[in-house]
Amino acid sequence: LNNVINNKYNVGIIRDEGSNGDREMIAAFEMAGFNVFDISINELLKNTNILNNMRGLAFVGGFSYGDALGSANGWYNVIKNNIEINKAFGKFYNRTDTFSIGICNGFQLMSKMGWLDVNFNLIKNDSGKFESRFVPVKVEKNNSIFLKNMEGLKMGIWVAHGEGKLINTTDNKNSINNNCVMRYCDNKYPLNPNGSTDNITGLTSNNGRHLGM
Repeated sequence: LNNVINNKYNVGIIRDEGSNGDREMIAAFEMAGFNVFDISINELLKNTNILNNMRGLAFVGGFSYGDALGSANGWYNVIKNNIEINKAFGKFYNRTDTFSIGICNGFQLMSKMGWLDVNFNLIKNDSGKFESRFVPVKVEKNNSIFLKNMEGLKMGIWVAHGEGKLINTTDNKNSINNNCVMRYCDNKYPLNPNGSTDNITGLTSNNGRHLGM
């Protein structure tokens, strides 16, 4: 990783203790033609300059630190409380040529890091249990680099989470809907498997370069 050539095709797959889905994420980006690098938080502890050579980052799912402190809290606190790692992620995010995606636990992490420009929380599912289902979703009108020109597309996706209910934490309901890129197609359980506000299951940053699902 120390000798990676900086170019627009480098994507780092970010994981921590308890993460999973990283192998599938690596395969997906490789199939899309990217140079993919498997990066653990432990590696960043040794060398934060790794992120300087990445154009994109993917924060994977799973149960970082067993989610013992709540969804992605352990992962977030490792980053927040390490000055150099926190600074490196901030530098990556503030560049104008970068992008990122967070799935499941990775989405929870991105929400805590403030990378999606809206205020929200992810809390326990309305059902009070872990939900693993195949549900239909619809792509909204958006400016996301991942989903633009896909408005109106309906497709099925797998969901697997215990804390996936998205709730708006601002007084302005429109603010979060302006950043919504994907919704569940029905507001009733189990097609909305967690009870998310306005069926939201995907959000993008204002600039369209950072996506959480």
